[in-house]
Amino acid sequence: MYASALESEENGFACCVDQYFEAIILTASCRNEDPTSTRQNDLHRSALIKLTECGTQFSRLDPRCGLLVFRDGKHHMIPITHHGFVWEAAEFERVLPVPNYTTKSLRNIHRTSGVGIPLLVTSARNRNNQFLNKDLVFPATMVFRIMDSIAHSPTSREEHEYDRYSIELHDPLRVDAVLLDGQSRPIAKDISSPFAYRLLNYKGNIVTEFLTPAVKEGKSRLYTMEPYQPGKTPIVLIHGLLSDPFTWIEMVNELCVTKGFVENFQIWIFEYPTGQPFFASAATMREQLAKARSTFDPDRCDPKLSNTILVGHSMGGLIAKMQVTYSGDTLWRSAARVPLEQLTVSPSMKERLVSAFFFDPSPNVSRVVFIGTPHQGSIFARRPIGRIVSSLVSQPEERRASHRELIENNPGAFTTEVTKRIPSSVDMLNPESALLKTINQLPIDSNVQMHSVIGDSLWTLGYGASDGIVPVVSARHPKVQTERLVSETHSKLHKNEETIQELIAILNEHLRVSRVK
Repeated sequence: MYASALESEENGFACCVDQYFEAIILTASCRNEDPTSTRQNDLHRSALIKLTECGTQFSRLDPRCGLLVFRDGKHHMIPITHHGFVWEAAEFERVLPVPNYTTKSLRNIHRTSGVGIPLLVTSARNRNNQFLNKDLVFPATMVFRIMDSIAHSPTSREEHEYDRYSIELHDPLRVDAVLLDGQSRPIAKDISSPFAYRLLNYKGNIVTEFLTPAVKEGKSRLYTMEPYQPGKTPIVLIHGLLSDPFTWIEMVNELCVTKGFVENFQIWIFEYPTGQPFFASAATMREQLAKARSTFDPDRCDPKLSNTILVGHSMGGLIAKMQVTYSGDTLWRSAARVPLEQLTVSPSMKERLVSAFFFDPSPNVSRVVFIGTPHQGSIFARRPIGRIVSSLVSQPEERRASHRELIENNPGAFTTEVTKRIPSSVDMLNPESALLKTINQLPIDSNVQMHSVIGDSLWTLGYGASDGIVPVVSARHPKVQTERLVSETHSKLHKNEETIQELIAILNEHLRVSRVK
């Protein structure tokens, strides 16, 4: 039957779907009789893969509800059921068998053998939810089940024959085994496949987006990797300079397979154009954290949302720190020589200035993890290459016009750092930046727990130990509860196995403290 199905598929006949289905029934029966038969199991898995491919090709497989087969002169719908997912059935737009793949971007491929076949599920965002990412990809495992018997009347035996068959989709992040023939059988898994798939289809240009923040204008955003799950603590990952959310794939790949992680935590991402001043990105994040809380939990009934954890790499750590600090009027006085009320500004510009320079700690954040964070600036920003890169950053014309108007209408009101041009993120990472120095001195919410992971793999002339970009002395913060030195370079520090294990230890401590409370 399998050979006939292959021939039909090669000739472009839709009947190959029905023939693969027949092959699956035959091999499933043999599989159940002898679970140790490698040949039968391999043939069964191969038939499932082919059924998925051809069912999709000939529009016979709808992962939301079922598989249409033609047999005995009639069409029959084989139901598809979903198990363990936080996704709704309507979000299963398309399923793809996981291909053989390799990637240098992942240290470990988390793949295990078992019953069924691993799948990728793709879905366009169809929820009315601005915080759910678009172009969704998540893992699944397909299992074919034949039930021993189905209650039916003697007169409808043929019709009910198809009630014995079902296709199950299981979430491999949350389901480990299924019950087949009275025995618990582990399912096949490939947890890493969505990350490899996204990397393969990634078309971003980090350098272009850095040099021209207008490319990402309006795209600073907070989003969730899965639908919001009440009762689970959010971990917000914030990338650094000349980077994007893909930089977290290694860490997320490891966190997802860590025991207890998916049961207790949910991953969120903050993405922003790294060429713009980071205090502007911090203002956007502050607003979006508040908006996420009001959207997901307007009555503030979920205490886990008051215990959000921020994890920032490099400049992302500075953005994280600005979520837990009090600005008072200190930050404003580092940029301006007169009070805000004395400026000649439009209402919209005043609103933007207030958002960027005047803030209190977010009530939703209880813990921050700094990874290679340049609290006192970066070596890169002081080097000639840093100054050249900063000079190449092109701000949107609308923003430049607003800046010119602000300076011209208020002569002498601002410091040189602000007057000469809109400071880029590189400008603000210069250890001599008055804005950076002020941010580093802002008081921090005493209820927030902080941790540092610092790279010390290199010795830099004039700075001592460093990760090549951020000196150890700059990455240190006097108020952290824990500090871990890791022998790694800056760009790989957040991907390092020691760093990931340190984060896992911090999360375990967070759980322990939360349970005590």
